[in-house]
Formats: sequence, C-alpha cells, structure tokens
Amino acid sequence: MKTTREAWKTLVAGALGGLIAEKGLGIPAPEAGQIVVESPPKPELGDVGFPMFAWSKVLRMGPPQIAAELEKRLAGAQAPGTAKAVGPYLNVFLDRASVAASILGIDGSWGR
Repeated sequence: MKTTREAWKTLVAGALGGLIAEKGLGIPAPEAGQIVVESPPKPELGDVGFPMFAWSKVLRMGPPQIAAELEKRLAGAQAPGTAKAVGPYLNVFLDRASVAASILGIDGSWGR
C-alpha cells in the first residue's frame, strides 16, 4: 500500500507530465521518484508541500504559475486531501479522517 505522500507524488508527477506533453517539450514525463516532497513549516500551510522551483526552467514558467496550474489539474483528484497553490509550492491539505481510516483499514462505514 502506498503512503499518502507517495500517492500525492504520483499524482503530481502525472500532472507535471501532462503539462510537459501539452507544451510539446519533447522530454519524458517525470516519475514519482523525481518529485521533491517537503513538510511545510507551519500547519496552516498544509500537510505536504511540493516545491516547483526545479520545474521552472524545464517548463519555462515561474514556480507560482506551475503550482497554480497543477492545482487546477489536481482539483477533484481521487486522493485524501486537496491541493492548493501557495506561492511557489503546491501544498496538500489532507483529509485526516480518510487518512486515519486508511491506516487503520476501516472502510468508513462505521458498523453499518
């Protein structure tokens, strides 16, 4: 089972790959292992952060623009949480109840 961070890394890699393909840059889509993930310094900034600095030169866009584009692409993603552009970072605010249920192996029905 993938961790929540790994699942989001895969989603971010896919969204970046789509952006690279759309721009016709002729380079391969990134793999999840190429995506840098950090913990934001303050809880109000999110639970998981993806800095976009490294992708700026490749995509010929500023990091805040990349983060904003990925936020749009990941809206409604099938993952526990929501991605939000916060300056040059794409930060994820986790749905903690879903993450806890996943870790505990609970389907969320609570005895139904």
